[in-house]
Amino acid sequence: MKKFFLLVLVVTVLAVLVACDNNKKTVKDAPTESLTFVLEPNPNYIGSYSITRVNNGQEWLEWGEWTPLEALIGRQIVCFGYFGGSGTFRARSDYHWIQIEYDGRKTKCLELVKKTK
Repeated sequence: MKKFFLLVLVVTVLAVLVACDNNKKTVKDAPTESLTFVLEPNPNYIGSYSITRVNNGQEWLEWGEWTPLEALIGRQIVCFGYFGGSGTFRARSDYHWIQIEYDGRKTKCLELVKKTK
């Protein structure tokens, strides 16, 4: 009887370990090979972006920009749902774009952050 309970315990522990290991989600990198990174030409912005998006055969250009004041309010994040394959990301010389995992998405997003010295 003790052997049976020991066997059940071992099988249960192994099943839990395998289930936990299979739960690990692989997050793909942002498609940086399809993106262009340049210096922000507009002195009023710390950064901006423009990317194409495609959904159900419809394609559109999405863009956004952030001022220094907007940077104080929240995070500057761009994700790649319905990504159409090209985009340009701009940053002032004291900012840069980094890849982050965000909100449980399958692909990493880009966040505009101030460079550390």
